[in-house]
Amino acid sequence: MGKETEDYAVARFKINACFQITGRGFIFARKIKQGNIEKGQFLDLGSLGFLKKIKIHFIEMIPKPGNNTFEEHFAFGTHQLNEEEKTFLKTQDFSNLLFDVTQDK
Repeated sequence: MGKETEDYAVARFKINACFQITGRGFIFARKIKQGNIEKGQFLDLGSLGFLKKIKIHFIEMIPKPGNNTFEEHFAFGTHQLNEEEKTFLKTQDFSNLLFDVTQDK
């Protein structure tokens, strides 16, 4: 991510998993690394080579079991991906990628 990316990002998100929940949308889950994420902002998929930003339609906190503790992770969802994009995202390794969340599309 270059300087121009850092200038417009309101948050950075590291994705651990993504999946579809029938009737809810496509979900991205993990921890926020920097900033705050709000409903109505956009996840920039540029880290994967997508020239697409998707609107965050809902946000939920989910417990993730750890060593006798629960960490707070966030899950947010969207309805703006087609089936081909969802299939592609489900097969990706996100371990070394940070995704920007922006205010504007």
